[in-house]
Amino acid sequence: MRMNTIIKAGRHCVVSACGALALISIFLLCDSVDQPLHDALLNEYQNTGLLELERPLYLEYLERRYNIDRQGSPGYIKQVRHWIDAENDQALILAIIRDAGFYEYLLTEGRLFLAPSVHQNWYDQRQQRVIPLEDNLLTDKLSLKPDGNSVADLVTYSFVHQQWLGLVLSLLVMMVLGPFTEARVGRLGALQLGLVSAILLGLLYRLASDHSAPLLSGSGNFLVAWFALGLSDCARNIRSRKTLKTRLSGPLLIAAGIILLFGTKLLLESGFLELPLQLVWLQSGALVAMTAVFFWTGLNLGSKSDEHDQQSNGDGKQKDWEYRVALAEALDAVSQMEFGLARGKLLKMLQQYPTDSEVLIHLYYLEKLNPDTDAYWACVVELIQFGVRFSDYPLMRMLFCDIQKNAASKALARERLKPEHYHKMMTVFVEHDDMEKAEQSFLFLELAGQSNIIKDACLLLKQEFRNRRNTDKEHQYQMLMERL
Repeated sequence: MRMNTIIKAGRHCVVSACGALALISIFLLCDSVDQPLHDALLNEYQNTGLLELERPLYLEYLERRYNIDRQGSPGYIKQVRHWIDAENDQALILAIIRDAGFYEYLLTEGRLFLAPSVHQNWYDQRQQRVIPLEDNLLTDKLSLKPDGNSVADLVTYSFVHQQWLGLVLSLLVMMVLGPFTEARVGRLGALQLGLVSAILLGLLYRLASDHSAPLLSGSGNFLVAWFALGLSDCARNIRSRKTLKTRLSGPLLIAAGIILLFGTKLLLESGFLELPLQLVWLQSGALVAMTAVFFWTGLNLGSKSDEHDQQSNGDGKQKDWEYRVALAEALDAVSQMEFGLARGKLLKMLQQYPTDSEVLIHLYYLEKLNPDTDAYWACVVELIQFGVRFSDYPLMRMLFCDIQKNAASKALARERLKPEHYHKMMTVFVEHDDMEKAEQSFLFLELAGQSNIIKDACLLLKQEFRNRRNTDKEHQYQMLMERL
């Protein structure tokens, strides 16, 4: 793969890369902070006899809740049995203390099958020795509490994972959907979409849950908006009959869906994850609602390719009757050799459609008949701006070849175009691996004599030749920088 292609693709991975780094860092931080507390909880449960009391009751509670209330999952019950058989007391204790429903069950119904003294002793031990340690767990502090009123945990819960398998699943989905989302709505837009989705779904989860619902953590709610944006993009592409060759949202969405389905299935079967029913309904409803909103409102902003399609391939104005008639009249005047009339019509159209590339290119070809006029070079400047904006390599190459012919002398090169124009052309050539034209445009830029722009261009060429392992060229531009 070409180096510039890798660099270009990497520009849309900033949010996902930073997000992945944040998730991993927070997970490691929580693990290091919570591990001593886990050991203390294990000692308390073993020393006070709470583990011997609650172990059989917890398994009975899970089986009863699943068989009668149809809540929970067989995979989680199987995992708890495995912890009991393997004597993995720490994992079992963490599951027990985080299950607010089990605590509520023992508190309200424990007197039916426990002696009053035993029940009172259990309650005292829990309140005095276990809950103070539990409240200090960093993972639980950052997670979303159904009965809480904190505003901060509406944001922090999306960056916390209680299990490493959930972390891996979030990282995979984020790395697949992140570049697409960032390319569509920009870095700030991708972050805003995720945070708004996480906050709204977190609030709804609080409203839909009672105090016995489990703590909520993980990046699922954050990624719902990214997934919805991909679905809306696929729907829009199907509607406009765009192929997968020009749109990557289809394959990316399929990949993300496969990761989600198989990852969630693995988490459920392994018992590491127990999805509350209200959360499933919330996320499903939010996914459908966001997809519909994005589709109908056209929230597909920030993509230069879409904007380029509208400019080049024709959108609303191209189909406008007045536009086509005016363009036909201008071209008819050209065919009749009435260049002054054609120029006037094209200039009038350019006032009405100032960003239309087709009108500008027709005017350029007309002005090219007299390349010594200021009007011709004004068209050149406008087309350079357009070519840089959309990274239009064929247009930029055509312009540069014409400039080489029409400004062959040093005096004309300095007079007609500013140094930044040559610098912009050079960046497009570098981006498309045309280093020959990039060096030629650098020679024109060098004639202007502005040291700051020349240094910047030298640095760019030096870096590109270093990436291509061309040491001779790299040293050449290094020496040129040192002489400036």
